[in-house]
Amino acid sequence: MSFHIFDSGTKGAGVSKGQFRNREGHHAPHACHRRRRPRSREGRHHLRLRSGPAGTDMITGLYSASADSIPILCITGQAPRARLYKEDFQAVDIESIAKPVTKWAVTVREPALVPMVFQQAFHVMRSGRPGPVLIDLPIDVQLAEIEFDESTYEPLPVYKPKATRAQAEKGLEFLLSSERPLIVAGGGIINADASELLVELAEVTGVPVIPTLMGWGTIPDDHPLMAGMCGLQTSHRYGNANMLASDFVLGIGNRWANRHTGSVEVYTKGRKFVHVDIEPTQIGRVFGPDFGIVS
Repeated sequence: MSFHIFDSGTKGAGVSKGQFRNREGHHAPHACHRRRRPRSREGRHHLRLRSGPAGTDMITGLYSASADSIPILCITGQAPRARLYKEDFQAVDIESIAKPVTKWAVTVREPALVPMVFQQAFHVMRSGRPGPVLIDLPIDVQLAEIEFDESTYEPLPVYKPKATRAQAEKGLEFLLSSERPLIVAGGGIINADASELLVELAEVTGVPVIPTLMGWGTIPDDHPLMAGMCGLQTSHRYGNANMLASDFVLGIGNRWANRHTGSVEVYTKGRKFVHVDIEPTQIGRVFGPDFGIVS
């Protein structure tokens, strides 16, 4: 990748730059993941790598970012367009390799498309469930000159679905009609910077909270309504006991991962579920809840 791409990408308020001393690219996405994780959704990280093995080495890091809903923009260098698909030196089809572990992966083949591709990338990686995107730039596309008026650029609005009043009321009906309710708090609450709202909901309703591993920190460990963690790993005995004693579970921003649920049959037996998540395909993926809300 041309160094002018690296330098120009760090020009602007609040943009810092770091270089990794190893040739392989596998450390870089993990570092972006780690720096981004404690922050709110509005934070973002850009990652620039050279072509070939640096791109393929980062795939595990992109998968981790995808699994943990971390928005990372990855930019890879590429051989000239005329040398693609000819087994040229380091001309790896990184677009096809990265597609299964990113929200969007694209090789830009026309220089005039570069501004719009970046506009779309920022929109995709932050809309709905956040996640990584990859832009692959052939060297001749990087070096091409285009006409672009920066003053006319406007970011695309980020899509964030919201529950309707009717949906919220129905979810609350489930909660208020139960005798031993629980809230399962997932990492989506942290991504939405909504931990304080989660604690407020728990305090107003008096409902105990069980955080998942990715949702750990949504409620302080010493809070009276912190009911422990349950599952196969990072669990507490009292957390498992509280889950088994419940008759209703409100899951917010979680994905019912098997390390949290253990046996789905045991986990779901004798209790009702309402699942709230920003990603529609998460609702019903592990088991069908009694009611689902995309928000």
